[in-house]
Amino acid sequence: MEFATNYTHNNDQILIVTKGRGIVSNEKKEKQIAPGGVAVIPASEKHWHGAIPGSAMTHIAISAPQTSIDQVKP
Repeated sequence: MEFATNYTHNNDQILIVTKGRGIVSNEKKEKQIAPGGVAVIPASEKHWHGAIPGSAMTHIAISAPQTSIDQVKP
C-alpha cells in the first residue's frame, strides 16, 4: 500500500479477507492477513488496513449500524 491513513471507529469492526494479501496495523503491531483471515478491530483503536506491496486485497468490513469513522491526522 502506497498510502495509509490511520482512523478510528466508534464501534468494533470485523474484516474478512476474500482475496489477496493485506496488512492490519495499530499503534503497537502489524499483522499480515490472507484470504479467509479475520481481524477484529476494537472500537476507538487507531488503525489502518490495506494491501501489501505488489498485491491487491479484497475484504468484507462488518460494523454496527450508525458506525462513524474518524480520520486521525498524522
